[in-house]
Amino acid sequence: MITSRFSNQSMFALIPRLSVLIAALVYCSDVLLRVSPGVLADQLISHYQINQTAFSNLSAAYFYVYAPMQMPVGILMDRYGPRHLLFASALCCALGAALFTATHVYLVAFIARLLIGFGSSFAFVGIMKLATLTLPAKRFALVSGSTMALGMIGGLIGDQVLKHFLISGAWQQFMTNIACFMAVIGLMIFASAPNLNERVSDHVQNRRSMKTVFKETWLLIKNKELIRAALIACLMYTPLTWFAEYLGKSYLTLALNIKFEHATDLNDLIFIGWAIGGLTVTSLSDRIQSRRVPIITGALVSFGLSLLILYQTGIPYTGLCVLMVIFGIANSVQVLAFPVAKELSKTHLQATAMCFINMICMLSGNLQVVLGMLLDYVHSLTSMSDNQSLSLLDYQIVFGLLPMALLLSAFVAYRMKETFPVNDD
Repeated sequence: MITSRFSNQSMFALIPRLSVLIAALVYCSDVLLRVSPGVLADQLISHYQINQTAFSNLSAAYFYVYAPMQMPVGILMDRYGPRHLLFASALCCALGAALFTATHVYLVAFIARLLIGFGSSFAFVGIMKLATLTLPAKRFALVSGSTMALGMIGGLIGDQVLKHFLISGAWQQFMTNIACFMAVIGLMIFASAPNLNERVSDHVQNRRSMKTVFKETWLLIKNKELIRAALIACLMYTPLTWFAEYLGKSYLTLALNIKFEHATDLNDLIFIGWAIGGLTVTSLSDRIQSRRVPIITGALVSFGLSLLILYQTGIPYTGLCVLMVIFGIANSVQVLAFPVAKELSKTHLQATAMCFINMICMLSGNLQVVLGMLLDYVHSLTSMSDNQSLSLLDYQIVFGLLPMALLLSAFVAYRMKETFPVNDD
């Protein structure tokens, strides 16, 4: 009887921890939905009869609402907890995915992308908040890295599975299935995640006035080290938002003169690199007791590899595959910005700090439309005819912004102070 009671208690104690894994599936699905326009680019442009700028707007609509929502999300997470917010997040993404699948109208598709971005804005930080409530503090960096890795798997699934559904003309059915899956996951989170007000410290949190919340938030985001961490997160995320999720597949198709399906396979090696890095760089950072050193190293390696990938012709295909994986691993040091945010903030402001990081990070996605406009403009200057197809030179000129962003991130990281807690058990 005692053994049975102990077993039941252990099982019930495990449920809130499992909620972190369940919530991570929402983030995985969010990334899948985020990258989907990159796979469907030619089909969407043809279907809506739009140019690169309009397509960029459709893709970036996700980020238009995602980034501005981050600070409200952080305040809400710290004040009310992740259970109900993650539940609503999953349902909102499910609705947006279903709407995007069903429509033939550009404006409706744009609104659907806004809904997906709104729902997704709660996912990553909600998982981090769940981790602070249910797991030991020393596991936080590992959880953030593992969640990022799972998100990259979502991006990989989005590319590979959608590619095959695209060939069969059944991508709408796949997106509908994702919508149903997210609705089910939302219900599972609601059933398993802990309530914030179940904890004594959170009773104090709930009594804090909104005036106090806004004052503390303002003081938090004025922290120079937090601002540096946010800039690093943004600049180091550009290989994903500008290349892997957006223009990379089209660029590789043109640069290597290969089929789009093969370019997708090559492009997805960046996601694999991020997944590997997400699982390893956080553990390495904890082992060497430094956030700053891995970030600087990763930024410099990313800078060098970006120059090779974008401008060095004649690299064997196998060698390029290896470079893409290493490039992704080097980029993944970006995830260390979230442990930095946690280490720079008080317990009741940790979600807000991480949301600030995430908000600035996702501004890189908002720049997708700028890249699209630049491509149209550069093409108008370089094209000698009425040919609407983009050239390799068009891409290479615009992608010059990518190595510049990575080099700047290394400089910012060099100026950043070390935040690793010396006596963290």
